[in-house]
Formats: sequence, C-alpha cells, structure tokens
Amino acid sequence: MQELYSKQNLVTEITFNTSKKYKDPFNEIEFDVFFTNPDGSKLKIPGFWAGGNQWKIRYSSPIKGKHSYSTKCSDSDNGGLDNNNGVINISEYTGNNQLLKHGPLKVNNDANCFEHIDGKPFFWLGDTWWYGLVKDFKWPDEFEELTQDRIKKGFNLIQIVVGYLPAMPEGDPRGGNEGGLPWSEDYQTINTSYFDMADKRINHLVKNGLVPCIFGSWGYWLLRLGVKNMKKHWRYLIARYGAYPIIWCLCGEISLHYPDFLLKKDKKQVKKEQGLLREGWSDIAYYLKKIDPYNHPLTAHPRPGNDSLVELDKGAPIDFLMIQEGHTFNSLPNLIKALNRANKNKKKLPFLVGETVYEGIMGSSWQDIQRFVIWSCCLNGAIGHTYGAEGGGWQILHGKPFDYTSRAWAQFEDWREVAELPGSNQMQYCKKLFENYTWWQFKPHPEWLDIKKDSSSPSNNKSLIPHVAGIPKKIRIIYLPSKSYATHNLSAVVGLENDVSYEGYLFNPRNGEKTIIEKIDTVNGRWESPIFKSRLDWVIVLEAIN
Repeated sequence: MQELYSKQNLVTEITFNTSKKYKDPFNEIEFDVFFTNPDGSKLKIPGFWAGGNQWKIRYSSPIKGKHSYSTKCSDSDNGGLDNNNGVINISEYTGNNQLLKHGPLKVNNDANCFEHIDGKPFFWLGDTWWYGLVKDFKWPDEFEELTQDRIKKGFNLIQIVVGYLPAMPEGDPRGGNEGGLPWSEDYQTINTSYFDMADKRINHLVKNGLVPCIFGSWGYWLLRLGVKNMKKHWRYLIARYGAYPIIWCLCGEISLHYPDFLLKKDKKQVKKEQGLLREGWSDIAYYLKKIDPYNHPLTAHPRPGNDSLVELDKGAPIDFLMIQEGHTFNSLPNLIKALNRANKNKKKLPFLVGETVYEGIMGSSWQDIQRFVIWSCCLNGAIGHTYGAEGGGWQILHGKPFDYTSRAWAQFEDWREVAELPGSNQMQYCKKLFENYTWWQFKPHPEWLDIKKDSSSPSNNKSLIPHVAGIPKKIRIIYLPSKSYATHNLSAVVGLENDVSYEGYLFNPRNGEKTIIEKIDTVNGRWESPIFKSRLDWVIVLEAIN
C-alpha cells in the first residue's frame, strides 16, 4: 500500500502504470479513485489518461489527517489500475499562498459574494486571457511576465480557455500550444501533450495566487465535438484541474452558432444551431455538476446582450450569473439594464460581468470608460468584475491578428503594449476600496441620489448616471462619472438619516488617493456639495460616525 504526505489544499498527483495495452485507452476505459476522508466523507475522483501506459489522479483537501483511497477501473482485469489502495497524510499548510491558506472558492450562504472555504470573502477581479495557452504566448518567459504584471495591478483571477478558442478557424495550429491542439484532427481522442503544456501554465497561476476561471471551449465547438465528446472533454478537465482552486465556466458565448464571421447561414439554420447549443450545453452542465467531486462554482458565458440563464435551461445547475454586454460605448446603457435584470433574477444567483467593452477596442473605451464600468457594476450588485483589453490583450498578439475581429478592432499588435493600458492598473482601486468594508452587504440605493439631466451631455441615454450603494446608517459609496459622457449630474445626496452623522472622503478612482471632506452639512437629510460639479469622475465615501 502506497503512503504519501501532503499539505492542506495542495495538489497531490499519483501515477499508475499499466502493462495492459489498449488501442484507444482514452475511449476504451474509465479510471476512478475512491477516497475516504478523516471525517468519514467519501469522494469519487476521476482519473485521467496521461499518455502511453500512464494514468494519473490529482487530489487535494482542506481536511487534515489520513485520507485512504482505492482505485477502480472499468476493466477489472487491469491489475495496474484496479483495486490499488493507498493513503495520503495531509497536514496543516503554513505558507503564504492565499489560495492554499484559505482554500478554494464557493458562493457564500447568502449568495452575495464568493468566499474561500474557510469563510474569507473574495472580491473577484479578473483579467481576460482567452488565448493564454497558445504557443505564440511563450512559456515560460512571456506567461510569467504577464502573470507578475497582473499581480502587481491587483488582479486575482484569470479567465482562460483550456480547449477550443473563439474566432479561430477549424484545424488552425495557432489555436494549440507547444503540444498541439486539444483533440485529434477527427475529434475522436484527447491530445495529452496539449494538456501537459496547459498544466504548466495553470499550475503557475495557482502557485502565484491567481484563480484560474477555466472555460471548457468556445460554445460553437460543441457542434464539432458533439455532446458525447464534449462531456469527455469536461471529465478530462475535472480530472486534471479539479484538485486546484478553480472556477468552472461551461463555455464561451453559449449560443453563438458556428462563427458568424466564417460562414453565412440563413435564419432557419441559425435558429436550429442555437437550439442545439442550448440543449447540448444544458445537458453538459448537469453532467459536470454530477461528476465534479469538489463542487467548484460553475457558470456559463453568454453571447452579447444576455446572461448565463437566458441561454440555458431554466433549471441548469449554475452557481452564479455571468453577463456580457457588447463592445461599444453604445452598449453601456444595456449594461446597466442587464445589471438591473440580474438583481431581480428568480434564482437569486450572484452575478458579475465577465465581458464588456474592452479597453482600446476600435480606438475607444479607454480608461475612463473602464472605470465607469467597474464602479457602476460593483455599485449595482455585482460581486466582482472582469477587465479586458482589445485584440492584443485577449488574443495575446505578437504582431499578426488571428482573425478579422482583431484587424477591424485592434489599435495595437503586441500584448505588452496592451498590458500597459492605464485602465488595467485602475481596476485595483475599486477592489481595494471595497475590501475596506463589508462590501458583500452593500445594496444599490438609487433613491439616495437626486440627479438631474445634463442638457450639454453628448449622449441622450438615461443610464449614464451616478451610481450609489451601501448599508443604511453605516456607509454610502457614490460614483460620479465623467461629465464627458454622463447624461445626468448629481444635485444632492438625499435621505440621510436624521439620527446619524456622517464624515467622508473623496476617493480618486484614477490613482487611489483619498482626500478628507472637511464638513458634511445636511438640511432635511439632504447634502449638496461643490464636489458634484467637477468634470472628472470621482468616488465619494460617506461613513457614519459612531
């Protein structure tokens, strides 16, 4: 019997070798390991084919003590894989990695934030690396460089596709990494070499305290792999990465039928394909939840204009909503509407924006828009936010765009230029301010503001307004958008409680600096201030005086 030693939440990998030969091991057999924890609970951990005659399992647990296991192979005559027993002794983790110290993430019991399994709240600040595994994004030098850049800028999560990519033609080798594409050319078997290289990158993110939000593929690839093989793909992802502190995203843009920009299709064909995608991805969501022994949070990334539940069966077992609202300035009003809808979702699921206007896209949506988006989202109930930058960012470019979208939208051709866009650095100030408070208890309170239309605004949309959230009698946080695009100005903060006095400070969302507000004079619960007349965007924080 094999006996191993590990630490809390640290991944332990066990390799099993088999002398029995199979023509197609990935499809011919299944391999699982059954664990019994010190508290008596049991887990079924899927194993994965690692190439050749090797199979592996990866396991982690926050529970200290002796974890015993027994293997089970669908081919009971395979002595190398069936009925092998062992023990992993898990002791206390004493390092500084926050993901290992506090454990993987879950939605908290009140469904108003993510938290580690030890109860520590987690404010999601994500970055978008759809093409983070491609071979043109060099491992290890470039990958490590961008990782360190994002850590310095306060990001704690990376959205990354481990599978088939968006806007990538079928069979294009640029969609793979040093090990090739994820599957064989005929989509009949997994390519273990691709995942060996993906392992290095996923492990590097976790080692540096960044949560991987793993997308299984882009949505329309389901029409190529089929539901049966996509389930196998997801079982493989769970087997290889489920022991890590990760978030699952079913796919990108669930019902975006096989790429609009590559094939012209009539409306009947489009509608048929969208129906197949909805049905197929919903089926896979149920399957994923059934076989994931760690029950990691699951979501799905919708096409523009929707949230996760709009494109799946109403009963689909997702844990939080992801919202996408387009890539132009004109999509900002729809973003606010989407947030309002999400606040009223019948399943009471927490939500956040997983994709919105990328910084620099089509020569617009620069840092001022990025600030408006993150602050307006977080003050309207979102439990975090994901930033993104134009083609050189999400596609990790090195001069040549991968597809027509980058040629049409991109202003830069190198990922390093995009990584330095100022908006990426300014996201952290929202996170840092929120983390000073019990932000998961904040609620939107638009009735706290008296706002009036600005007749000089270049836009006519009523949604580009100041936003506010907080806790009555405790705290109010107000975002005043730049007057270069805001359609309404703040006249006064209203509804201030008669039995509460407030003090406050002005917070600069461009650099994170604070300036104390000397005096807050109220008349009948109303506070007017010359601060409101600034043309720049500002955040006002009002705190109740005990």
